[in-house]
Amino acid sequence: MIKLYLNTKLISESTIPFYLGNYKSFTLNIDESNDILTFNFIFYKHDNTRIDLIKSFNRSEYTNNIAKVYLIRNSSTDDYSDINLFRKYNNVDDPYIISSNAGEFSFALIYFDKDITYIVPRFNFQDTYTTNGETILIDFNNRSAQEVLFDISPSTLNIRNIWLAKKESVGDILDVKSSVSYLESQIDILYKIIENSGIDISNYKEIFDAVDKTSCLKVKDNTHIVNELLTNKQLVRARQEVYRKKLSELN
Repeated sequence: MIKLYLNTKLISESTIPFYLGNYKSFTLNIDESNDILTFNFIFYKHDNTRIDLIKSFNRSEYTNNIAKVYLIRNSSTDDYSDINLFRKYNNVDDPYIISSNAGEFSFALIYFDKDITYIVPRFNFQDTYTTNGETILIDFNNRSAQEVLFDISPSTLNIRNIWLAKKESVGDILDVKSSVSYLESQIDILYKIIENSGIDISNYKEIFDAVDKTSCLKVKDNTHIVNELLTNKQLVRARQEVYRKKLSELN
């Protein structure tokens, strides 16, 4: 069953272009039937061209998880061409991987409880949302969609806190100092290679001069750097293996 929470305070007209872009309006129907959640968008461009975008998801794959709903743009047409769900607190996700890019827009948060699908849109146009479930109007009172979701279902806050605790525990395995040490050597070497390659760097001379003055190559010889790569870099690789194993065990 869907529970769609909409803000009683409508979004200002001045904010509409922020995410509608080259559309003047849209409607969205959210339907859930036999564990299949379907988003049915209808966009209208300024020339009245209609664009339909429909996509379904099996909610059983997201049970007891919080997901962000993304609209994805087609870079060549600048039209929304796909819908994607991204698990917001998924233990197996690498926390260093960015989940979205400039071509994506997150428009809602969803919590897939055992029997109820809680949906909180980030922006509110009450007349544009319909559902075969229950629509509930509440005052967001300047709270974000995430804060509203935490208040609606306190178990979502617990999901977030457990995930953060697990992330911190496995994150302690990695050695940031070792990573920075060998990365600095590699970057300084690359700068030196570019500087001596004959490539025109006149537009960046000030930067290259600053890099040269502070280069680790002034205090490390080739033998030192090779040993550092073979020890520190290998150490980080080994710890990453442990890190990923721990993440899989936590899931």
